[in-house]
Amino acid sequence: MSGVRRRRHPLGRWLFPPPTRRSTVPSGPRPPDTSTGHTNAIWSLAFIPGSDLVVSGSHDGTCRMWNVQDASQVADSIMSHGRPVYAIVVFGDGKSMASGGADGRIVLWNLERREKLREWNIGHSVELMSLSADGQMLATGSDRGLLSIWRPSTEKLVSGPFKLHTAAIRSVAFSPDGTKIATGSSDKTIRVVDCHSGKDAIPAIEDHDGAVTSVVWSPSGQQLISGSVDTTIKFFDASTGSPLATYRGHTDAITSIAISPNSELVVSAAEDATVRLWSTSTFQQIGNARKIPDRIFSVALSSDGDYLAVGWPRQEGAHLDCKT
Repeated sequence: MSGVRRRRHPLGRWLFPPPTRRSTVPSGPRPPDTSTGHTNAIWSLAFIPGSDLVVSGSHDGTCRMWNVQDASQVADSIMSHGRPVYAIVVFGDGKSMASGGADGRIVLWNLERREKLREWNIGHSVELMSLSADGQMLATGSDRGLLSIWRPSTEKLVSGPFKLHTAAIRSVAFSPDGTKIATGSSDKTIRVVDCHSGKDAIPAIEDHDGAVTSVVWSPSGQQLISGSVDTTIKFFDASTGSPLATYRGHTDAITSIAISPNSELVVSAAEDATVRLWSTSTFQQIGNARKIPDRIFSVALSSDGDYLAVGWPRQEGAHLDCKT
Protein backbone atom coordinates (compact mmCIF):
# COMPACT_ATOMS: atom_id res chain seq x y z
CA MET A 1 0.00 0.00 0.00
CA SER A 2 1.14 3.45 -0.75
CA GLY A 3 1.64 5.79 2.24
CA VAL A 4 -1.46 7.83 2.95
CA ARG A 5 -1.70 10.90 5.16
CA ARG A 6 -3.93 10.22 8.18
CA ARG A 7 -6.59 12.46 9.66
CA ARG A 8 -7.09 12.13 13.40
CA HIS A 9 -10.09 10.09 14.54
CA PRO A 10 -10.74 8.00 17.68
CA LEU A 11 -11.06 4.24 17.93
CA GLY A 12 -10.55 1.72 15.19
CA ARG A 13 -11.06 -1.88 14.12
CA TRP A 14 -10.29 -3.88 11.04
CA LEU A 15 -11.39 -6.99 9.21
CA PHE A 16 -10.45 -9.85 6.91
CA PRO A 17 -11.96 -12.15 4.33
CA PRO A 18 -12.68 -15.71 5.52
CA PRO A 19 -10.19 -18.55 5.01
CA THR A 20 -12.57 -20.16 2.47
CA ARG A 21 -11.68 -19.14 -1.10
CA ARG A 22 -14.43 -18.26 -3.57
CA SER A 23 -14.24 -18.38 -7.33
CA THR A 24 -16.30 -15.21 -7.77
CA VAL A 25 -16.67 -11.93 -5.95
CA PRO A 26 -19.71 -12.25 -3.66
CA SER A 27 -22.31 -9.50 -3.59
CA GLY A 28 -24.33 -10.35 -0.49
CA PRO A 29 -23.70 -9.42 3.15
CA ARG A 30 -21.61 -11.64 5.40
CA PRO A 31 -21.79 -12.26 9.17
CA PRO A 32 -19.39 -10.47 11.54
CA ASP A 33 -15.78 -11.70 11.58
CA THR A 34 -13.25 -9.18 12.90
CA SER A 35 -10.11 -8.61 14.94
CA THR A 36 -10.29 -6.03 17.70
CA GLY A 37 -6.95 -6.09 19.52
CA HIS A 38 -6.14 -2.39 19.12
CA THR A 39 -7.59 0.15 21.53
CA ASN A 40 -7.63 3.06 19.10
CA ALA A 41 -7.82 3.88 15.39
CA ILE A 42 -5.95 1.78 12.82
CA TRP A 43 -4.28 4.07 10.30
CA SER A 44 -2.14 1.72 8.25
CA LEU A 45 -2.09 -1.92 7.12
CA ALA A 46 0.56 -3.94 5.27
CA PHE A 47 0.71 -7.62 4.34
CA ILE A 48 3.90 -9.59 4.90
CA PRO A 49 4.95 -11.05 1.51
CA GLY A 50 4.76 -14.80 1.15
CA SER A 51 2.73 -15.33 4.31
CA ASP A 52 -0.79 -15.25 5.73
CA LEU A 53 0.17 -12.39 8.05
CA VAL A 54 -0.71 -8.72 8.02
CA VAL A 55 0.62 -5.89 10.20
CA SER A 56 -1.44 -3.00 11.54
CA GLY A 57 -0.35 0.40 12.85
CA SER A 58 -2.59 2.20 15.32
CA HIS A 59 -3.26 5.44 17.15
CA ASP A 60 -2.77 3.41 20.34
CA GLY A 61 1.00 3.54 19.65
CA THR A 62 1.45 -0.11 18.70
CA CYS A 63 1.91 -2.30 15.66
CA ARG A 64 0.47 -5.82 15.71
CA MET A 65 0.62 -8.93 13.55
CA TRP A 66 -2.45 -10.95 12.58
CA ASN A 67 -3.13 -14.26 10.87
CA VAL A 68 -5.68 -13.85 8.07
CA GLN A 69 -6.72 -17.50 8.20
CA ASP A 70 -8.66 -16.99 11.41
CA ALA A 71 -8.26 -13.22 12.03
CA SER A 72 -6.32 -13.93 15.22
CA GLN A 73 -3.53 -11.84 16.68
CA VAL A 74 -0.13 -13.55 16.51
CA ALA A 75 1.16 -14.35 19.98
CA ASP A 76 3.71 -11.88 21.37
CA SER A 77 3.44 -9.74 18.23
CA ILE A 78 2.85 -6.32 19.79
CA MET A 79 5.54 -3.81 18.80
CA SER A 80 5.33 -0.65 20.88
CA HIS A 81 6.23 2.46 18.91
CA GLY A 82 5.18 4.61 21.86
CA ARG A 83 3.14 7.32 20.12
CA PRO A 84 0.35 7.13 17.53
CA VAL A 85 1.48 5.13 14.47
CA TYR A 86 0.26 6.63 11.20
CA ALA A 87 2.29 4.68 8.64
CA ILE A 88 3.90 1.26 8.26
CA VAL A 89 5.80 -0.41 5.40
CA VAL A 90 7.04 -4.00 5.19
CA PHE A 91 10.29 -4.89 3.42
CA GLY A 92 10.14 -7.24 0.46
CA ASP A 93 11.90 -10.10 2.25
CA GLY A 94 9.15 -10.10 4.88
CA LYS A 95 11.69 -10.03 7.69
CA SER A 96 11.53 -6.39 8.72
CA MET A 97 9.24 -3.35 8.69
CA ALA A 98 9.25 0.35 9.50
CA SER A 99 6.73 2.32 11.51
CA GLY A 100 6.30 6.10 11.53
CA GLY A 101 4.30 8.20 13.90
CA ALA A 102 3.27 11.38 15.64
CA ASP A 103 6.59 11.74 17.47
CA GLY A 104 8.55 12.16 14.22
CA ARG A 105 10.38 8.86 14.60
CA ILE A 106 10.85 6.13 12.03
CA VAL A 107 11.44 2.80 13.77
CA LEU A 108 12.78 -0.31 12.02
CA TRP A 109 11.62 -3.66 13.43
CA ASN A 110 12.69 -7.28 13.08
CA LEU A 111 9.39 -9.03 12.34
CA GLU A 112 10.59 -12.51 13.29
CA ARG A 113 11.64 -11.46 16.79
CA ARG A 114 9.43 -8.33 17.01
CA GLU A 115 12.50 -6.40 18.17
CA LYS A 116 13.51 -2.82 17.44
CA LEU A 117 16.51 -2.60 15.12
CA ARG A 118 17.10 1.16 14.89
CA GLU A 119 15.27 4.46 14.82
CA TRP A 120 15.72 8.07 13.78
CA ASN A 121 13.77 11.32 13.99
CA ILE A 122 12.92 13.24 10.81
CA GLY A 123 11.76 16.42 12.55
CA HIS A 124 8.02 16.23 11.86
CA SER A 125 5.12 13.81 12.25
CA VAL A 126 5.50 10.75 10.01
CA GLU A 127 2.06 10.36 8.47
CA LEU A 128 2.97 8.57 5.23
CA MET A 129 5.81 6.43 3.93
CA SER A 130 6.70 4.41 0.85
CA LEU A 131 9.48 1.88 0.43
CA SER A 132 11.33 1.20 -2.82
CA ALA A 133 11.05 -2.37 -4.11
CA ASP A 134 14.67 -3.14 -3.21
CA GLY A 135 14.26 -1.72 0.29
CA GLN A 136 17.14 0.73 -0.17
CA MET A 137 15.08 3.94 -0.07
CA LEU A 138 12.20 5.13 2.09
CA ALA A 139 10.13 8.19 1.16
CA THR A 140 8.23 10.49 3.52
CA GLY A 141 6.01 13.50 2.86
CA SER A 142 5.15 16.44 5.08
CA ASP A 143 2.21 18.76 5.71
CA ARG A 144 4.31 21.53 4.13
CA GLY A 145 4.44 19.77 0.77
CA LEU A 146 7.99 18.45 1.21
CA LEU A 147 9.24 15.08 -0.07
CA SER A 148 12.28 13.44 1.56
CA ILE A 149 14.12 10.23 0.67
CA TRP A 150 15.96 8.25 3.36
CA ARG A 151 18.25 5.22 3.38
CA PRO A 152 16.93 2.85 6.08
CA SER A 153 20.25 1.05 6.52
CA THR A 154 22.05 4.23 7.52
CA GLU A 155 19.17 6.47 8.69
CA LYS A 156 20.60 9.16 6.41
CA LEU A 157 18.80 11.55 4.08
CA VAL A 158 19.53 10.46 0.50
CA SER A 159 17.82 13.30 -1.34
CA GLY A 160 15.51 16.21 -0.64
CA PRO A 161 13.63 17.64 0.98
CA PHE A 162 11.97 18.74 -2.26
CA LYS A 163 9.20 21.31 -2.22
CA LEU A 164 6.63 19.71 -4.53
CA HIS A 165 3.26 21.01 -3.35
CA THR A 166 1.63 24.14 -1.95
CA ALA A 167 -0.27 22.09 0.63
CA ALA A 168 0.13 18.85 2.59
CA ILE A 169 1.29 15.69 0.83
CA ARG A 170 -1.41 13.07 1.41
CA SER A 171 0.14 10.07 -0.36
CA VAL A 172 3.53 8.96 -1.65
CA ALA A 173 4.48 5.94 -3.77
CA PHE A 174 7.69 4.66 -5.37
CA SER A 175 7.47 3.41 -8.95
CA PRO A 176 8.05 -0.36 -9.29
CA ASP A 177 11.56 0.22 -10.69
CA GLY A 178 12.44 2.64 -7.86
CA THR A 179 13.48 5.52 -10.11
CA LYS A 180 10.46 7.79 -9.62
CA ILE A 181 8.06 8.82 -6.88
CA ALA A 182 4.44 9.89 -7.21
CA THR A 183 2.87 12.21 -4.64
CA GLY A 184 -0.72 13.28 -4.10
CA SER A 185 -1.59 16.46 -2.25
CA SER A 186 -4.28 18.59 -0.67
CA ASP A 187 -3.48 21.12 -3.41
CA LYS A 188 -5.41 18.73 -5.77
CA THR A 189 -2.34 17.80 -7.81
CA ILE A 190 -0.22 14.72 -8.47
CA ARG A 191 3.51 15.08 -9.03
CA VAL A 192 5.82 12.43 -10.49
CA VAL A 193 9.48 13.18 -9.89
CA ASP A 194 12.92 11.62 -10.17
CA CYS A 195 13.73 10.20 -6.75
CA HIS A 196 17.30 11.55 -6.78
CA SER A 197 16.92 15.03 -8.27
CA GLY A 198 13.31 15.80 -7.40
CA LYS A 199 12.79 17.06 -10.95
CA ASP A 200 9.48 16.44 -12.71
CA ALA A 201 9.38 13.27 -14.79
CA ILE A 202 6.08 14.42 -16.32
CA PRO A 203 4.07 17.64 -15.95
CA ALA A 204 1.99 18.00 -12.79
CA ILE A 205 -1.38 16.24 -13.05
CA GLU A 206 -4.28 18.55 -12.23
CA ASP A 207 -7.35 16.47 -13.10
CA HIS A 208 -8.91 16.16 -9.63
CA ASP A 209 -11.35 18.67 -8.12
CA GLY A 210 -10.36 17.88 -4.55
CA ALA A 211 -7.42 16.77 -2.43
CA VAL A 212 -5.62 13.68 -3.75
CA THR A 213 -5.64 11.24 -0.85
CA SER A 214 -4.14 8.08 -2.34
CA VAL A 215 -1.80 7.30 -5.25
CA VAL A 216 -0.59 3.89 -6.41
CA TRP A 217 1.33 2.55 -9.42
CA SER A 218 0.22 -0.39 -11.52
CA PRO A 219 2.64 -3.32 -11.08
CA SER A 220 3.96 -2.70 -14.60
CA GLY A 221 4.71 0.94 -13.79
CA GLN A 222 2.81 2.05 -16.87
CA GLN A 223 -0.18 3.56 -15.06
CA LEU A 224 -0.91 5.71 -12.03
CA ILE A 225 -4.16 5.37 -10.10
CA SER A 226 -5.39 8.06 -7.72
CA GLY A 227 -8.25 8.54 -5.27
CA SER A 228 -9.58 11.91 -4.18
CA VAL A 229 -11.85 13.85 -1.89
CA ASP A 230 -13.83 14.59 -5.07
CA THR A 231 -15.05 10.93 -4.78
CA THR A 232 -13.43 9.77 -8.04
CA ILE A 233 -10.70 7.27 -8.88
CA LYS A 234 -8.66 8.18 -11.93
CA PHE A 235 -6.21 6.30 -14.16
CA PHE A 236 -3.31 8.08 -15.86
CA ASP A 237 -0.59 7.13 -18.31
CA ALA A 238 2.49 7.22 -16.07
CA SER A 239 4.78 8.26 -18.93
CA THR A 240 2.75 11.31 -19.97
CA GLY A 241 0.19 12.06 -17.24
CA SER A 242 -2.64 11.76 -19.75
CA PRO A 243 -5.98 10.66 -18.24
CA LEU A 244 -7.15 7.17 -19.22
CA ALA A 245 -10.31 6.49 -17.21
CA THR A 246 -12.42 7.68 -14.27
CA TYR A 247 -14.32 5.52 -11.76
CA ARG A 248 -17.40 6.98 -10.07
CA GLY A 249 -19.49 5.37 -7.37
CA HIS A 250 -18.41 6.58 -3.95
CA THR A 251 -20.50 9.32 -2.34
CA ASP A 252 -17.83 10.71 -0.01
CA ALA A 253 -14.09 11.28 0.07
CA ILE A 254 -11.93 8.36 -1.00
CA THR A 255 -9.35 7.57 1.66
CA SER A 256 -7.37 4.61 0.34
CA ILE A 257 -6.91 2.55 -2.82
CA ALA A 258 -4.95 -0.59 -3.70
CA ILE A 259 -4.34 -2.58 -6.88
CA SER A 260 -4.08 -6.35 -7.20
CA PRO A 261 -0.73 -7.91 -8.17
CA ASN A 262 -2.14 -9.01 -11.54
CA SER A 263 -3.43 -5.47 -12.22
CA GLU A 264 -6.97 -6.77 -12.85
CA LEU A 265 -8.63 -5.28 -9.78
CA VAL A 266 -8.63 -1.97 -7.94
CA VAL A 267 -9.99 -1.73 -4.40
CA SER A 268 -11.18 1.59 -3.02
CA ALA A 269 -12.33 2.68 0.43
CA ALA A 270 -14.04 5.90 1.41
CA GLU A 271 -15.65 7.95 4.12
CA ASP A 272 -19.02 6.80 2.76
CA ALA A 273 -18.29 3.60 4.74
CA THR A 274 -18.02 1.36 1.67
CA VAL A 275 -15.37 -0.73 -0.02
CA ARG A 276 -15.72 -1.11 -3.78
CA LEU A 277 -14.05 -3.39 -6.31
CA TRP A 278 -13.35 -2.22 -9.86
CA SER A 279 -12.27 -3.96 -13.04
CA THR A 280 -9.26 -2.41 -14.74
CA SER A 281 -10.33 -3.85 -18.10
CA THR A 282 -13.98 -2.73 -18.20
CA PHE A 283 -13.58 0.25 -15.81
CA GLN A 284 -16.80 -0.92 -14.12
CA GLN A 285 -17.61 -1.69 -10.51
CA ILE A 286 -17.58 -5.42 -9.67
CA GLY A 287 -20.57 -6.54 -7.61
CA ASN A 288 -22.19 -4.41 -4.93
CA ALA A 289 -20.42 -2.00 -2.61
CA ARG A 290 -19.48 -3.59 0.73
CA LYS A 291 -20.94 -1.59 3.60
CA ILE A 292 -18.72 -1.17 6.66
CA PRO A 293 -19.85 0.19 10.08
CA ASP A 294 -17.96 3.48 9.69
CA ARG A 295 -15.63 5.53 7.52
CA ILE A 296 -12.65 3.56 6.25
CA PHE A 297 -9.08 4.78 6.50
CA SER A 298 -6.92 1.97 5.14
CA VAL A 299 -7.09 -0.97 2.74
CA ALA A 300 -4.38 -3.46 1.81
CA LEU A 301 -4.23 -6.45 -0.55
CA SER A 302 -2.09 -9.53 0.05
CA SER A 303 0.76 -10.25 -2.37
CA ASP A 304 -1.20 -13.15 -3.91
CA GLY A 305 -4.30 -10.96 -4.23
CA ASP A 306 -6.48 -13.36 -2.22
CA TYR A 307 -6.96 -11.35 0.98
CA LEU A 308 -8.11 -7.83 1.71
CA ALA A 309 -7.64 -6.04 5.03
CA VAL A 310 -9.66 -2.95 5.95
CA GLY A 311 -9.30 -0.46 8.82
CA TRP A 312 -12.03 1.77 10.25
CA PRO A 313 -12.66 3.80 13.45
CA ARG A 314 -15.36 2.04 15.48
CA GLN A 315 -15.64 -0.58 18.16
CA GLU A 316 -17.96 -2.73 16.04
CA GLY A 317 -16.83 -4.76 13.07
CA ALA A 318 -18.18 -6.44 9.97
CA HIS A 319 -17.06 -9.15 7.59
CA LEU A 320 -15.74 -8.52 4.12
CA ASP A 321 -15.32 -11.40 1.70
CA CYS A 322 -13.10 -10.84 -1.31
CA LYS A 323 -11.55 -13.13 -3.90
CA THR A 324 -9.56 -11.54 -6.70
